[in-house]
Amino acid sequence: MNYLFPYDNIVAGILLFIVGFIFHWVGQLISVLNWKFATKIGLQEKSMLKEYKVYEHAIAISDSLIAWIYGIAAIGLLFNIPWGYKLAWIPGSILL
Repeated sequence: MNYLFPYDNIVAGILLFIVGFIFHWVGQLISVLNWKFATKIGLQEKSMLKEYKVYEHAIAISDSLIAWIYGIAAIGLLFNIPWGYKLAWIPGSILL
């Protein structure tokens, strides 16, 4: 496999774990489990219309059902397993 630079899989795995898994999945899971707390810490907007809250809650549920794959892909990248990059494409393309 051609590498962009030495240990690029480690850098990509760490970034995917931090941004994709921790920021995205954990943030959306907090919004699903406790909306008031998510609003308090700034994950959700305070002055949101009720019609939009239903929509935003549905997005948080769908994101939390999909984005956990980022954690598994990050582990695959850290151990330089070939399916790590391929697995990272799945939630990224669905969320796009």
